Amino acid sequence: MTNKTELALDYEKVRSFFPIDLPKLFELDEREMDFFGIYHNEDKVHEGNSVVSRSYYLAALVNNQVTTKYSNLSFQGSRNKWISLEDNTFRELRADKRFGSNHLEVKYPLLALWISNWCQPIENPFRFAELLRYADHEQFRRRGIATAVLDQVCERMRLEGTEFVFVNYNWVDWSKQSEVIPAGIPKRIQNEIMGCFPAGYYHEEYDANFVDSRRNGFFKFIDRARNSIEHKRAMRRHKEHCKKLERYFAELRKRD
Repeated sequence: MTNKTELALDYEKVRSFFPIDLPKLFELDEREMDFFGIYHNEDKVHEGNSVVSRSYYLAALVNNQVTTKYSNLSFQGSRNKWISLEDNTFRELRADKRFGSNHLEVKYPLLALWISNWCQPIENPFRFAELLRYADHEQFRRRGIATAVLDQVCERMRLEGTEFVFVNYNWVDWSKQSEVIPAGIPKRIQNEIMGCFPAGYYHEEYDANFVDSRRNGFFKFIDRARNSIEHKRAMRRHKEHCKKLERYFAELRKRD
């Protein structure tokens, strides 16, 4: 038995997930942008546990009715296949009249975000959040946008009781100014994160996706002081790991 809700968010709600100076970072005025989002909520019962699946689709848009500055934008040509698929997602939402999306005909995403909770107890449904998708355009990178957006997402999710944010994006390619913690976290933090989910609820799947060192993603703690501490520890672990690799390859070269 499930109870499912899906609805369009109002402008201010979506705007709150993005930094206040986002138009400036794109060299646009506020009036040249718009914001659109969908909220999904589905209550479920799993082995006697009341859980909720909750997610946000959020898009920062350029308004081509007001400006022609970025009139040829498209995710479709991205070299990242997941980003390229966001073009299809947006076109489907644009065509879905349930969301009053007629106004989207003259707009296109500068950024598109998906935030999910992956089913957590209904009493505290967003203690853990995954930024499942961060779709952007290569031409706008290296402007500090990714760092600013992630910081604002964390601040906004703080209001929903979020403590941990996992970002499904390659740590190597993400801005290091964000002070993020690469996957492969210590067991003590793994246990904290797994405690966000009902006991035994797809535990192995969560473990593989969120805490495995072979994953490319990374974490951020909502509490800034703790994030700073854990980031320093993670960078020390990373540095030691790199040294081990250097020693390993040095030994291989000696054998050749």
